[in-house]
Parts: sequence; C-alpha cells; structure tokens
Amino acid sequence: MSLPYKVATLLYCFSERDEVLLLERAQEPNRGFWSPCGGKLHMDEGESPYTCACREAYEELGVAVAIPDLHLTGLVSEHGYQGQTHWLLFLFEVRRKLAAVPASA
Repeated sequence: MSLPYKVATLLYCFSERDEVLLLERAQEPNRGFWSPCGGKLHMDEGESPYTCACREAYEELGVAVAIPDLHLTGLVSEHGYQGQTHWLLFLFEVRRKLAAVPASA
C-alpha cells in the first residue's frame, strides 16, 4: 500500500541560559507530550521548510524569526507512522537566544 508523505519542521529554541523551549502538545499526535515547536508545511502553497519554520515560530511562540536565524541541524524520516503516512521532518536550531519565555496562548 502506498502512503502519502507529510513534511514538517521542528524548531529548537534556547534561552540565554541554554535551556531548551518545549511546548506541551494540545492535539494529536502525541497530545500531552512535550515537543519543540513546529508544524506542517503548506505544500499546496509551495512553502519552503525555512519559511514554514519562521511562520510556526511566530504562530506558536509569538517570536519573529528570520531565515538567517535558522540553522538546519538534521532531517528525520518516519516510515508508515501509525500506518497512515510517511513524515519528513526538518530540524532547525534558532540561532538567536530567547531573552524570555514566550507567553502561553
């Protein structure tokens, strides 16, 4: 059986004290678990992984991130996740340190 691919980003943001920022997931998959911020690319719009990472940082953290602030640190490929889809995840480190924890939504 052929499964579709979904493409997403994960962003590792650090404080000035090198603490990593994690968000408690409010929806599936993995609701209730802690994860870096990120989300799915708008592939139908031709969104790039870098542009997606900037958009997700603003949507989830309220932090404006520019493409030069991002460092691609790796790729993760998940095959047949829950028998529904394949995932390709772009892992980015946000080079600019956060001065404060963003307010929760």
